[in-house]
Amino acid sequence: MPAPREQVKGWEYVVVDTRSAVKLPQTENIVFLASLCYAGVTAFNAIKECQVAPGKWVAVIAARGVEQISIQYTKAIGLNVIAVNINEEQLNAANMAGADYLLGPSTSTYFDSVQETVKDDIDVAVNLAASKQEYDDMPPIIKWGGILMVVGVPSEPLTIDPLDIIFEEYVIKTACSGAAKTLEECLRFQYREKHQTICRVCQARRFPFIAGIEENGKAKSAYVLGSRE
Repeated sequence: MPAPREQVKGWEYVVVDTRSAVKLPQTENIVFLASLCYAGVTAFNAIKECQVAPGKWVAVIAARGVEQISIQYTKAIGLNVIAVNINEEQLNAANMAGADYLLGPSTSTYFDSVQETVKDDIDVAVNLAASKQEYDDMPPIIKWGGILMVVGVPSEPLTIDPLDIIFEEYVIKTACSGAAKTLEECLRFQYREKHQTICRVCQARRFPFIAGIEENGKAKSAYVLGSRE
């Protein structure tokens, strides 16, 4: 199947169940829309399902591509954001995405730094990363009765103290990457707010390289495969 500057193995037509399809708005920036169909809607659902009032504090754990988009959404609905990450370069990207405060490898302990920054514990901790250690670090920074938003899926089982849940020290919520309905909500929000997500376009031939840095946790943004960079 021919494509601009590329040769793609595939077919000219694909059959899709209408319940799984979404009508995209007319736009010349189709690459931008591609970033919403997975990374964008995942970040959107994670923040939307927190259901907290503007002015609250949200910690976004990790600062890679999806997390950067979630920071943008968090700021767009009036929440305050702390980005937590061990990679300084990714923290710089989180700063560009709009995070109010950054906690990185130079920080001695997340707990003390959060206390010093917001004068209290945070209301919500959102983890989109597939890391058990990052989940283990989250409960101490959440205020009593706050929210632990579970999105990332680590390879190891999570370790959660049942007493924390029984006494509602924090509440566990979750959000999936989304279905057609939630993608429509994401698109409407995007165009209503005139919101531009952060993503980088790379040629399809660079897919092995992109997959490698994603797997190693070194991605600095969300990536979209296109015909031009």
